[in-house]
Amino acid sequence: SPKFAAHISGHYGKSIAPWPYAMLTGTLDPGQAAVDLSDFKTLQFWAKGDGKDYSVVLARAAVQDYANPRNDFKAPATWTKVMLNLVDFKQPSWGRQVPPKVSDILYISYTPAASFSDEDFNLWVDDVTLVK
Repeated sequence: SPKFAAHISGHYGKSIAPWPYAMLTGTLDPGQAAVDLSDFKTLQFWAKGDGKDYSVVLARAAVQDYANPRNDFKAPATWTKVMLNLVDFKQPSWGRQVPPKVSDILYISYTPAASFSDEDFNLWVDDVTLVK
């Protein structure tokens, strides 16, 4: 439905401000409210890509400067199950640090990792599951 869906967004350009980016985002609540993921320990999904590093970002309501907690993974060339522990998601050092929590998650986003150095975005994601 339009309220509960995956979205692809971004823009390409030179590696100067406003900085190129791409995101594959999935909302968690049809009303777009924050969701409590405290009962879950792991985010699991299948991924396939170009062998480059990507980040999974947990967008939190408490973070106002885009420095949301993230965890990096390598996009393998063949479909592979990826499992990321929620406790391993960390905020980047450039943002205002807030106490770590997973009780106010707005959406989950897949984006190029900070080490990404070109404009390619070749990532496929399927069967995203939160595991207790």
